[in-house]
Amino acid sequence: MDLQHFTSRLGMLADIARDKGVATEFAEYFELLDEALPQVRLLIDAFRRKRMPVIHTRYRPASVDGQDLSAQMNARGYIFGACSEEAEFLPEVLPAAGEIIIDKTCDNPFNCSGIDSMLKQMKVRYLVVCGVRCPGPIELFSLDAADRGYGVIVVSDAVAGCARGAAKRLSGGLVRVRSTDAVINIIESIRE
Repeated sequence: MDLQHFTSRLGMLADIARDKGVATEFAEYFELLDEALPQVRLLIDAFRRKRMPVIHTRYRPASVDGQDLSAQMNARGYIFGACSEEAEFLPEVLPAAGEIIIDKTCDNPFNCSGIDSMLKQMKVRYLVVCGVRCPGPIELFSLDAADRGYGVIVVSDAVAGCARGAAKRLSGGLVRVRSTDAVINIIESIRE
């Protein structure tokens, strides 16, 4: 897949990569994106079939001009407003009515949203983590969740970007790395 293929789907990231002359550095990400999206969809469908909560996160500032995005987002050139295309979900992974959406202004939602309080209120103890628009933050979020006492499963084939290469490093302690098939088997074995 070439960068042009993703311009309409991930406009901001593709544009930034092209404008900064680093498109080749993102080649693996865009390739993995095509592989990961169907896996994410399978996971979401499995959770919905079991009526288990699906929580979505997205980069979405509260401001129209993106001035409340984190310093790191600004330094990387990721500046966009609340109503921009970049703040929307990819069509393949749209939330269903009633699913929780956490808007974040930084890479790790534990640092810039009320996700920890919400998870505790819901009495969530285990998290299954995947994602396609946020390769590095999967690692940050997973390790931070484990530090807070959550059991974490990172779904290795349902992430795009560096989390796949870091899977061996992530696994251990409260973090496990499993395939989509393995996680779906776990979900399907849960009795209602």
